[in-house]
Amino acid sequence: MAAQPRQLQGLPVLDFLEPSPRLRPEKRKAPITTKHSKAYLAFCKWSATPRDLRQPKTQLSFERKWHLPANYTQHWKEREDFQARRITYFWNWMFDRFPDVVYAIYRRAKRNSSTDAKIFADLIGKRLETEQPKVEMRPLILMGVPQERLDALFIPKAYDNAVQQTVSGMKAKVEEAEVVEESKEEIELEQL
Repeated sequence: MAAQPRQLQGLPVLDFLEPSPRLRPEKRKAPITTKHSKAYLAFCKWSATPRDLRQPKTQLSFERKWHLPANYTQHWKEREDFQARRITYFWNWMFDRFPDVVYAIYRRAKRNSSTDAKIFADLIGKRLETEQPKVEMRPLILMGVPQERLDALFIPKAYDNAVQQTVSGMKAKVEEAEVVEESKEEIELEQL
């Protein structure tokens, strides 16, 4: 039985509610390759590189190099997958150069550049942060509730009792201790 479009009180459902199977992601076929698909991939890569490093320098000269009609690449910018491909190429470009940048920072840091030493230390610190689980305790503040009551919510009762018993035991021992006065001569002899 073929699925028929739903009807609401005799009216057909609008297209955006019942997209055609061709537009559904699970029904799409592989992208159609055209005679300019290699040029399209090259254009995505070209547009992902910084302007100063692009070869050829302009979009028009890129079209001439690939024997494309004038302003043909302008339509490629509107394609659904253009930005995703461009970002992929951009990150690949960045990660290819990252080791060289870190090495340059390291070399300048060795020459007593405090700014570069800080950047290098920050890079190492970021790596260490990602390897260790982050545990952070932030104070809880509620308007109108004393901080002692909030703290009591997070401190286990057994821990609180153990601390109080230890403090009270220490006070008792201090109070029981004998006060012995030493003469100046005895103190000087102990220091020698």
